[in-house]
Amino acid sequence: MTTTVRLDRDTERMLRQLTAKRRESKSQLIRRAIRSLADAELRADKPVTAHEALGRLIGRVDSHGAQLSKRTGERFTALLIERRRARRSR
Repeated sequence: MTTTVRLDRDTERMLRQLTAKRRESKSQLIRRAIRSLADAELRADKPVTAHEALGRLIGRVDSHGAQLSKRTGERFTALLIERRRARRSR
């Protein structure tokens, strides 16, 4: 389906810059922008889970070799035991 849109100079300039930067066609960029806006607007009325809100960030942080996700359960259990002992010794 074809749709014609009239853009002011600044918007046209930004569109050209974005298409060059992302190496996408104008049509691809405009379709993606409209979908993104529609998703955001239509989801605004729905409750958002923590995973939905932060999903785009999950896995994006580099721990620089700290391997933070390994043995997390064991470390958490040890922390709880340590806290319980500290409370009992008061």
